[in-house]
Amino acid sequence: MNGYVDAPVSPAPTAQSRFASPSKAANDARKPLGDAQPTTAPWSPEKIASFYGAYAAKYDQEIEADLAAYPAPFVLGAWVIEWLRAHGKDLLAQNTAVQVLDVGTTTPYSIVDAVNAPAMQAAECEPVLRVLDLGCGTGQSSRMLFRAQSDRDMPAPVEVHGIDTTMEMLERAAARPFTSLTCANIEHLLPYAIHAFHAVICVGVMEFVADVGGLLDQLSRITTAPPHGDGAPAPVVAVTMPERAPGVASERADGDLNAWTRAEMEAMFAARGWWVERHERMHGYADSQTGAVTYYHAFLLQKRA
Repeated sequence: MNGYVDAPVSPAPTAQSRFASPSKAANDARKPLGDAQPTTAPWSPEKIASFYGAYAAKYDQEIEADLAAYPAPFVLGAWVIEWLRAHGKDLLAQNTAVQVLDVGTTTPYSIVDAVNAPAMQAAECEPVLRVLDLGCGTGQSSRMLFRAQSDRDMPAPVEVHGIDTTMEMLERAAARPFTSLTCANIEHLLPYAIHAFHAVICVGVMEFVADVGGLLDQLSRITTAPPHGDGAPAPVVAVTMPERAPGVASERADGDLNAWTRAEMEAMFAARGWWVERHERMHGYADSQTGAVTYYHAFLLQKRA
């Protein structure tokens, strides 16, 4: 693909924090990973909720002990803010979703935090830029977005909505200024209206997702506006994808996390109509058990008409 900003590789931090990460225990069952295809379900939603539920109490403490060791939330957050600052007025003119939550969805979900519900009602009276933090955890990925809520340079007020599988993480996220928080399996039908969001940020999630292509299609449903003219800005998705080094066999041990080569990532995006506006390779995390470093490829995606 072409036409996007391809940033140089971010240097690895000098002091790499070893965040707790799911163990990569393998067994003899091997699953093939074809070109540009996601792996089959590496972890069930119940297993993810159990792991991160136990980790929730110390998650923020470990992240904040060395913020430089986990740059993705801040890099992607800055990209989203820059896009909304530059194109927010045009996005608001194109996209006038009347609601955020899809009250007609059959997907079970629960709203954890309704303290900021009046802000959602205000959206009916004044233009509001709406951002979804998909797999929000405790809210680390939205820290840059929260700063933008009071930024006078933004073309409109900013709402940040969060969704995650783990209730314990969301209970901690409730201390941050989210407009709404939802506990749900993100691979089910997302409980949001069509064209509800002007941007989505998704950090450290795709390694767990069984059907990445299906989730990308869901993101298209809840972001992209009706057909617009050539060159007109569209909502964006800022996402991290874990790297599988070239030359490594494209089959994974049962229980391992998803990973792709950059070529596979971009082929997956192209197959579903996503255009890469920006890309950067960066340090992801060091496994707490093995010390092995996982690198992320960060993308800013826009759907082209």
